[in-house]
Order: sequence, then structure tokens, then C-alpha cells
Amino acid sequence: MHGWSLIYSLEAMWYTRTPWFYQVRVNRIDTFHTITTTSAMFGIGYQLGGTHHSGAIPSYLAQTSGNRDELTVLAGKTEVNSLHSPGAFAKSVEYRHGFGSYVDATLTWMDEGPTALTRRNGAATELWLSRGFFNERLRLVVGAGPYVAIDTYRVAGGTNTADKASALITMSASYQFARHWVFRGSWNRVLTGYNKDSDVFLAGIGYRF
Repeated sequence: MHGWSLIYSLEAMWYTRTPWFYQVRVNRIDTFHTITTTSAMFGIGYQLGGTHHSGAIPSYLAQTSGNRDELTVLAGKTEVNSLHSPGAFAKSVEYRHGFGSYVDATLTWMDEGPTALTRRNGAATELWLSRGFFNERLRLVVGAGPYVAIDTYRVAGGTNTADKASALITMSASYQFARHWVFRGSWNRVLTGYNKDSDVFLAGIGYRF
């Protein structure tokens, strides 16, 4: 079931003399119509640092801080958001282009696999905010964009197949371990308009050029 809720939080943080810090947070979620919840969490964090670089950046890494192109093959698992959360093997191919140091754009084909509720595959394009750390080896990005897929899903008395437009929101991290090669892990959230939202967890190897 889809719906809107209000969340408000109280947070306290303690910073140490090192990059490590501690955090305590209390969240209150008010759904207005169903169950209202309160949660308390404690966590430990690590500050990744400022925009400056410590030491010389290898030449092949420095080149990627500007325009970057990357082709990545990923595989993982789809979890459909339902009471039983049926899963399936998922896979995707992603082309990424970096515009300077802080903005990326991607074109992705993704197959979410055949779950018990739906089978969805299609193309997505996303715009990303990007930031490099540890002399550009680690890059964290968050992106969003439209996702148009062919979706076969269960209806009363059988199945229905149709082209569906959804929103895709993704958090991703890449680590460059060789001159052209990167490891990437992504968490994709598919937001539909027909109660078939899903989380797609993917990891794979990319070639950066």
C-alpha cells in the first residue's frame, strides 16, 4: 500500500579528535491513519574529509576527476515490497558519463527478474550528484530519474503486461582498484504508481575510460 507519512527526528552527535564520531537519533513517524512508531538508534560514523587531496594523485586517477566514462555490468537481487517480499535474480548494464567532478549521468538497462508478483525490465536514465574521496579512488553518488519498463504483473484471474513509467532513485559507491577497473555496488529503489515498488541490490565490475 502506498501513502504519505510525517517523520521528525531529534539527533545528537559527538565528534572525537579523529575522523570517527558517534550519533544518537530518535525518529517519530506519524502515518495519520495507521500505526505511529517511535525508534531510537545509535551509530558510529567516519568523516570522509574535505575537498583537498592528501598527497599526489596518480595520473590515471587525476584524469577521472574530470570527464569520466564507465561501462559496468552488475548482478544481484530484487526484493518486491510486499508482505512476503518475494525476490528474484536481477542484472543490469550501465553506461555512466561524468561531467566534471560532481555531476554524472547514466543510461541503464535493468532486468529485475521474475518474482512471484511481477517481472519487470526496461531502461532508465538518471542524473547524479557525485563526490570523490581517498585520492579519487572511492566515489559516492546519489541519482534519480525516469524508468520505463515492460512489466508483467499479477491481476485478478491472471497476469497483465504493459509499459509502465516509474521513478528510480539510486545510491551507489565505486572503488577504482586498477588503472581502468572499478568495483561498484548500488541500491536501486523503484517507485511505482501501482503498489509494486521494489528494491534492487546490485554489484559488479566496470571499465572506466
